[in-house]
Amino acid sequence: MTFSMLDTLLLLSLVFTQRASVEGRFKKDWIELISAAVLGVGLYFSIKELIGIEEFIFHF
Repeated sequence: MTFSMLDTLLLLSLVFTQRASVEGRFKKDWIELISAAVLGVGLYFSIKELIGIEEFIFHF
């Protein structure tokens, strides 16, 4: 699996999570969910740029 595929899978999972929330499947407020998703994406790309994704994956 390449890193561009990981990026794509992350974004797709966020889209489906937001859609499920709007449809009422999740009890959380959808604004909280979207803001958490935006923060998660920002954190993911920040870590990817700072230390490199290989080190991030194999560190944990």
